[in-house]
Amino acid sequence: LDTVNACPVQFAAPVEMDDASEVHLTLVNNES
Repeated sequence: LDTVNACPVQFAAPVEMDDASEVHLTLVNNES
């Protein structure tokens, strides 16, 4: 059960981080 619970969490973490990175890159490009 521990591994099953960790699976969705690990999958969701990178997706959220990717989203934030894209937004951050867009903001930096906009400022430049």
